[in-house]
Amino acid sequence: MSLAMTGIRAAYGLREILGGIDLAVPGGTIVAVIGRSGSGKSTLLQVAAGLLAPTAGEVAQEDRIACVFQEPRLLPWRRVVDNAGFGLKCLGVGRRERRRRAAAMLARLGLGDVLDAWPAELSGGMRQRVALARAFLVEPRLLVLDEPFSALDPGLRFELLAILRSELSSDCAVLMVTHDIAEAATVADRIVVLDGEPATVTLAHPLGRARQPRAPHEAHQIAAQLFADRRVAAAFALQACAADIVPLRASR
Repeated sequence: MSLAMTGIRAAYGLREILGGIDLAVPGGTIVAVIGRSGSGKSTLLQVAAGLLAPTAGEVAQEDRIACVFQEPRLLPWRRVVDNAGFGLKCLGVGRRERRRRAAAMLARLGLGDVLDAWPAELSGGMRQRVALARAFLVEPRLLVLDEPFSALDPGLRFELLAILRSELSSDCAVLMVTHDIAEAATVADRIVVLDGEPATVTLAHPLGRARQPRAPHEAHQIAAQLFADRRVAAAFALQACAADIVPLRASR
């Protein structure tokens, strides 16, 4: 098990954010956590990544964790190849070897011709690819994604989700948070809904293993089906959308 969280509670000051979360993410799977802004998604991610200590509960996680955030967080004074290899530098890999590995990964992600460019010279999508390359290069056992695709146009978002799926190793677990249900349905093997104050898991919906990203029309069909469930609609404060419930079934 790459990530196992049991009875997780977390608070900021006197305000309790997470009210007892149980969540398991096996290696080779992608679990997407959805909910409206302020529902505790990012707090859960911070606990999973070891960036925030829970006030109660237990977290069993791998010792090699990589994070990708909404902002690429590249170092503006380092060239693209050195930004991608920065995680390897932190692991003690020598300059020549990390540049070799970074160049190979960037080429796989379609950035082989901008190795010596500066981050400011790249588009937003290209910078996010560099951030993904930096994460993949450390060969994480747990990859944590905090809405890294939310600012991208639909076509580029699908392209990067395809890269995520194709580069995922069999022993790496992915925990991603998003407020976009269609994005979650594109790559996730399971969707978890957070709601309440403090937040709890109100729905854990299996989708089956996605060997490749689901087509946009299929992802939107899943999203529509999820929104028809009162628990999901309530989580996004859209109770009126759930007047007519249709059965919620896992996609094949």
